[in-house]
Amino acid sequence: MTNRTIGVLAKEVGISVEAVRYYERLGLIEKPRTSGGSKWRIYEDRAMWALRYVKLAQDFGFSLAEIADLLSGAQEPPPVFCRNLRARVSMKLVEVEREIAALQSRREAIIEYLAGCAARDGTSECPIFKHLANGA
Repeated sequence: MTNRTIGVLAKEVGISVEAVRYYERLGLIEKPRTSGGSKWRIYEDRAMWALRYVKLAQDFGFSLAEIADLLSGAQEPPPVFCRNLRARVSMKLVEVEREIAALQSRREAIIEYLAGCAARDGTSECPIFKHLANGA
């Protein structure tokens, strides 16, 4: 087990010291213990694991509330935790795929309007303005 100060922990995980404090306030990581008679707060491996987990979950698009819920499942036996985690990540994938489809649809609409503009270049009729003016 490695013990580390907040600065060392932040550097290992690739986040700021303020981010470590923020996640601690949210309860996403355990409060550190103090070292003997000193004022140094010491973080253990569990904090590093939890912060790396938080970063990965954020990269997958999970909110901090969702991440807190995911972390609460870490108390389960590993097979149960992994099965539940896999199900949640699979649901997130479905959500991301829906978002991608919506963005692709938006992209196609924009391309269509731009093509209409290019076809009428130099005329007074703007298809985007016409569409907006008609309330469509």
